[in-house]
Amino acid sequence: MKRKTQISIAVIMSLIAIAAVWTVMFINRQTNIIAFHNLSERDEAEIRKILQESLDGKKNKYEFMSFDGDELLSSQMNFIKKPALLITSSGTSELFAAEKAEDGGIITADILDGMTSSMRESTVFGGESGKSVVSVPLLVNFFGIEIDYTDFRNSGMEKIETWEDIVEFARRQKARGTEYPVAFAGKDPSTVLDLMGALTEALSRNGTADYEKAKSLLRVRSEEKFNAARIAQKLCDADDAPFYDAVKFLKLLKNDNLIPPNVFSLTKNDINAFIQARIVKVAFMSLDDHRATNQKSIARFSTIYFPSRTSPADRRFTANVIKAIPMANRSDVKEIISALVSTETQEKMSRQTGLAPVLARCRTPDKQASETRRWVAATNAPLPGLSKDCALTNAEQKQVVEEIAAKILYEK
Repeated sequence: MKRKTQISIAVIMSLIAIAAVWTVMFINRQTNIIAFHNLSERDEAEIRKILQESLDGKKNKYEFMSFDGDELLSSQMNFIKKPALLITSSGTSELFAAEKAEDGGIITADILDGMTSSMRESTVFGGESGKSVVSVPLLVNFFGIEIDYTDFRNSGMEKIETWEDIVEFARRQKARGTEYPVAFAGKDPSTVLDLMGALTEALSRNGTADYEKAKSLLRVRSEEKFNAARIAQKLCDADDAPFYDAVKFLKLLKNDNLIPPNVFSLTKNDINAFIQARIVKVAFMSLDDHRATNQKSIARFSTIYFPSRTSPADRRFTANVIKAIPMANRSDVKEIISALVSTETQEKMSRQTGLAPVLARCRTPDKQASETRRWVAATNAPLPGLSKDCALTNAEQKQVVEEIAAKILYEK
């Protein structure tokens, strides 16, 4: 063999070896990632802290990364950006990630032991056998109604159990001088879509079926051209449109001057300020938003679930669930998830985020988290909320909400 040929072979073999080393290093770097998508900044920060504490000293080193919550996960996660573990919200992101998870049956159903029945029902199964757990519930974020309990006790009313009771309470507060007693963060598209979905499940004759119909309209297929006005029309206009009853209810509040005329310009910070100033008596918000509101002021309020003529046992409350999805079929990933659903970590996560734990028997930090767990456990698998169940970017959600707002505020 000629010397030049020997040198060429040696160079090629060296390059192959270097490439192999870099490939292994690249794959390890990419797969040793815990990623987050569509969580609030506060929840992500607290879960990161807990994970970091548990990972310190472990053999496998993990990095954290965040996908853009304003964009769809499907437009961001690919082979290059595929983490070993994804922490995300239930809904569209969860289903997309579950389809992309490695099939290996690494997580089995016994990880659900001790969870409430509604949490077990919310789990996504997959794999060749259909019995592998591909999304594990971690925490529950409830969407409810905040009632100023201090003013309720002075209202002359005995109870608030129906929508008629809520409207009557608001009217009495208006008569006592509160200009606009009912409010929500209408400028935030996720709040509005979750509110419309929760109202639909509670008020519509078809309940969850109409929620599902709305969900399908908000999941624009790739071959279709996005048209916010057309989507809003299909959601709201006809008697059998899924949002028909929800729009009718909000129009009633608007016509009776119980909600501010600029309600769709109000931010979460505005609602926080209104509650502190004692000029809002009824507010629609999530448990996450409850925790972010001035705690001294929100202490006057009690949370109730959305009333309905349907019994809780036949309902599905709107309560988004934070899920852990094992994207890599590895034992270390299983160990991380198992630790997250242990009693000790569940209590710690609930305490630090303020959200409800998924285990039926572990301590909660307060009445708010305890009742959230109890309410969701008394129903079927919760609905994620339409902001998480749709297939629209944040910008597209905003356009749809603007169209819905116009129908509520300006159409008869």
